[in-house]
Amino acid sequence: TKIAAVKEYLKAMPSWILNDPARTLWYTEFHEPEGNFPTDPGQFINNIYPPVWTMVQSLPANIRAKIKFGPVLTRQFTENKPGRVYKTYDPGPAKSDFFGVDAYMNSWQPGDTSTAATAYTDPVAFLSQIKAYQYDASDHRPRVLPELGAIGLPSDIDGVARAGWIQGLHDELSTWTYAAQGWDMAGWIWWCAEGTGGTVGGHDIDHPSV
Repeated sequence: TKIAAVKEYLKAMPSWILNDPARTLWYTEFHEPEGNFPTDPGQFINNIYPPVWTMVQSLPANIRAKIKFGPVLTRQFTENKPGRVYKTYDPGPAKSDFFGVDAYMNSWQPGDTSTAATAYTDPVAFLSQIKAYQYDASDHRPRVLPELGAIGLPSDIDGVARAGWIQGLHDELSTWTYAAQGWDMAGWIWWCAEGTGGTVGGHDIDHPSV
């Protein structure tokens, strides 16, 4: 029922999107699926994702041409535990138009999940696993970071350190090109708020203020 309803919404796409060559609708039905299927990625990959992909493929050609559909995975879920890889929850390039990751810096002090971090990570190192990820040799999907951020550290009273971190992220992401990586960096959204302490998930105090 939901898939059928979403299809009707997409078919009724507003003219200001449909008729503007510069506009694209980036659509995910699956934001951070690891949280829903933390021990059973096959349920997501094999049962939950395919029916929506099939629906998107069945849209009228003029509507389908305006939509990019894909998964948005979670950096902290994958990178906070050794042995996890992005491919586990990625349906792959044959079944998606883009690959997305919500990427937050851990908000706690390394080794102490009860205390807020006191420094921002190196931007290049922070993004390195996402930059290196490729499903296989055919994976030329554009990349999107719909949520990219870190809490405002209590020690960063004037915000200068976080501003520098954002600039460092921007500088690194600006180098991600098809020529360099085999895929385009389509865009990112800064998504952040203030925090006063550590948290095991790192995301609970990272809700957006804009």
